[in-house]
Amino acid sequence: MSETAPAPSEAFIRQLTAAQHGLFAFITTLLADSNAASDVMQETNIVLCRKWQEFDARRSFDAWAAGIARFKVLEYQRAERRRTRHVVLDQDLLEVIATEAQAAEPFAPDYAAALESCLERLGKDMRKMLGERYTENQSVEAIAQARGRSTQGVTVSLFRARRSLLECIQGKLGLGGNR
Repeated sequence: MSETAPAPSEAFIRQLTAAQHGLFAFITTLLADSNAASDVMQETNIVLCRKWQEFDARRSFDAWAAGIARFKVLEYQRAERRRTRHVVLDQDLLEVIATEAQAAEPFAPDYAAALESCLERLGKDMRKMLGERYTENQSVEAIAQARGRSTQGVTVSLFRARRSLLECIQGKLGLGGNR
């Protein structure tokens, strides 16, 4: 007869449940594909439940959960690079976004408000392109073809938009960058 691990406490489950929306937003910030973000979210929740007894209640639950999510995102990115032989999101940029977003307590309402405000600063066409790529999950190739642009041109535009958003969010949250 094998011994099973104790089930997570009610207090832990409450914290995990309360963190779901923000945790998913954090993961989605790091991954371009919402389906991938859902998969990583599920994997993150499994790890959180397995490690629930390791959580130190004196620390921020959100920061602890985001740390685990960050590792799951990096694990996904490594597997995706092996599978497709290309980088889904520049690894250095992913690290910067993850570090800064995690340091900013990404589940705080300020983070969502900063993101919304920064998105508004982008041009209408760039917001539309970001929506096509990250909300509608269109491929870079499809976006480029529809706009009569090169795939590389669209890739560079999306990279610059993400970088601009990161710097704007950092500025709004007082982490450096442009306000």
